[in-house]
Amino acid sequence: MNFSFDVYMELIYGLDYCINREKNNIKQYNTKENNKYLDEFYNIYLNNISQEVKDRIEQIGEYHKKAEYILNKKDLSFININAFEHWFEKIKVIQNRIIEDIKNDKYLENFDLTSLKEFYDMDLGKVEIILSMFISGGFGLSTDNTYCILGVKYNSKLEKYRITGTLISKIYHEVSHPYIKKSLLDKKLNIQNNDKVDKCYKDSRTEELLARIIEIIFASKIYGKEYLSWALKNQEEQGFVSVKKYIDLYYKNENIIKNFNDLIELISEKNESRKKWEKS
Repeated sequence: MNFSFDVYMELIYGLDYCINREKNNIKQYNTKENNKYLDEFYNIYLNNISQEVKDRIEQIGEYHKKAEYILNKKDLSFININAFEHWFEKIKVIQNRIIEDIKNDKYLENFDLTSLKEFYDMDLGKVEIILSMFISGGFGLSTDNTYCILGVKYNSKLEKYRITGTLISKIYHEVSHPYIKKSLLDKKLNIQNNDKVDKCYKDSRTEELLARIIEIIFASKIYGKEYLSWALKNQEEQGFVSVKKYIDLYYKNENIIKNFNDLIELISEKNESRKKWEKS
């Protein structure tokens, strides 16, 4: 599995970070290693980026819109890229260390996404994992290929760089989003839940819920039962209280759930055929 940084994506996320930092809308990461990386970029930004450029960056949209903008090779000529050239050259050493730290995760040794693609019964192209020090969390999207963008931070306790989350589960989760979105295009679902989740999920609650269910199902096969218990508790603490209900339902019927459509049929409250799945 390949991990990489994209210069232009890191540039646009870096500028977005700086815009929010200047407005006091974002906190610095709390380690000297991360602060050095971000502070140097921020100082270049303060001396070289006009208000007009800041406005154009904000107009592109949220994280996934900015990624689509870069992946679709949209115009960046309005940014003084040369001002950041030395920074990008110098930072390659740190980026290479970040990639090595993440690639050394022992659970990656026998990990691939073949089983996940088979589960969705579709192929959205090659999966590329792009890292960034300027975002928190991650997201997935699909253009010509499937892209998993993951935030990275320095773990001072381990003295290593890590993604912001659990690596394997995070990859399953973010890669699932474009697959789920495409799979649900021709489906009307009524998956009832009492989840009390962040407002950022208001327009994608069903997609997010399904991504979390599938993330846990697949990651548990690698991390084991202790991870499963932790993950279910973690979901409940985040407000996704219905995840456990659907995970329990899945494990009761695991032997007959072969793909995503089977899972949807199992958990959809609207589908009358659900009754045939449930066991007394």
